[in-house]
Amino acid sequence: MNAMTVRRLTGYLGAEISGINLNNVSPFEVTSIRKAFLEHQVVFFPGQKLSADAFAALAEKFGEIDSPHSGLDKHPDNTKVMLVTARASKGGKN
Repeated sequence: MNAMTVRRLTGYLGAEISGINLNNVSPFEVTSIRKAFLEHQVVFFPGQKLSADAFAALAEKFGEIDSPHSGLDKHPDNTKVMLVTARASKGGKN
């Protein structure tokens, strides 16, 4: 992959991070991701493929994982991962 890049998405919130493989991040990349998150508050990683176990392992590089919220479903392959999905509203639109 190319070198990691951070691209601001709006004037106030959000950035896209590319040029990184989230299945194999270095300590330097973890520090860079943390810095981008603190600056932009929301970060997106397009095109990444992570198993539930790999997702949990990545999250643990940033700190202890909180217990899943009781109102959300847990991933069947790793209960540390919550499933968040869009549901149709009463009007039938998401």
